[in-house]
Amino acid sequence: MNHDRFKEPVTLLVGMGLPARLETVAEAYALLQDWPAASRSSAHTIALNACKAGIAGEIDAET
Repeated sequence: MNHDRFKEPVTLLVGMGLPARLETVAEAYALLQDWPAASRSSAHTIALNACKAGIAGEIDAET
């Protein structure tokens, strides 16, 4: 199994409620990098760190 790919795509509502379909950890990382600074929280930091670990192959995308 590819460590970067989600088992099932993840759909998030972004911007004005538009759906964003994420299939890989790299896509999730890119979305988090573009997240407005004023809206970032500790959960954002945790998610960003998990994405970095997934991209590096340290953890599986499903972790």
